[in-house]
Amino acid sequence: MGHYALISNLTTTVIERQELEVLYQTKDDIIATNMNSAEYQALLADYNSKNTSSTLEALEAELQALYPEDLLSEDFPTAEQVDPIKNAIEVEKASLKSQQDDLKAQMQTKQNEGTETVDSQIEAKNTEVQNKPSIVERVITGIDETTEERPVGDTIDLTPEQIAALPTETFDNTSFLEKMYSRETQSQDAKRTSYNTIGGVHQYGGTPFRKNYAGKGYLYDSVRDAFYTPQPYASWTLNESTCYWEAPTPCPEEGEWFWKEDTEEWVDYYWKPPTGDQPYPSWTYNGIDWVPPVEHPDINNLPDYIWNEDNQTWDQITE
Repeated sequence: MGHYALISNLTTTVIERQELEVLYQTKDDIIATNMNSAEYQALLADYNSKNTSSTLEALEAELQALYPEDLLSEDFPTAEQVDPIKNAIEVEKASLKSQQDDLKAQMQTKQNEGTETVDSQIEAKNTEVQNKPSIVERVITGIDETTEERPVGDTIDLTPEQIAALPTETFDNTSFLEKMYSRETQSQDAKRTSYNTIGGVHQYGGTPFRKNYAGKGYLYDSVRDAFYTPQPYASWTLNESTCYWEAPTPCPEEGEWFWKEDTEEWVDYYWKPPTGDQPYPSWTYNGIDWVPPVEHPDINNLPDYIWNEDNQTWDQITE
């Protein structure tokens, strides 16, 4: 059974997509200015004038004159009379079409004049968006990505037993199935993930696939073609072989240890990053909460007191 991670980088590329919209608008503004120019408008007028010509109109009139007004009349022109005019008409139409194509190319060049720089910026920004990690929103089980099939060939002279004995060939349908599940979800891309791949190693000796089995909240990195967890701390780096995040110093093997990011060390007491800003300059962080330098006088009635930073005291609220 195959496993597929449904991913999206919409939330990880908000700023980049906004910047991309600005670039597209800049390009649209340049094009609008070019199309309003006198040079472009002259090309457009010339282009529209090539829909017909006096030569074409004269040939079409000459051809029409050969046919009787009475449709029941038997006095119709011969092929010898009609074909030369029809051929001349086609030649004139081809000439007009060729002139229009040339003018259209000139209009396109004028329209995009001055957009080279912004086009390069758009291309670079699209690449940046594409390469930004996506978030795994959920993992689904689906069709197995590989199938075993016998090669197609001339088996008309073979018995059923001989056909059954033919060697099978393994076909990998990963790309097709990823596109299929992507179309079904519409707003998400689907990427196959290997249930037995952990830290870049297949647990049963098979071929590892995309470093790690994906889980909800994991990241998919299109540059590395790998799944891994979000970075836990700013100082930790990604091991390219396992796609595990590693601390600047190894964790001690014995005992229970916690990473302390502010000092970049392992400590034997629980510590987590502060979830809010420091309330007062004198307060310190103990790994769990911000702690005042003076103990609260009545822990059961917190709202009855307010911290006085100037006096370094807890003042009771009397009103």
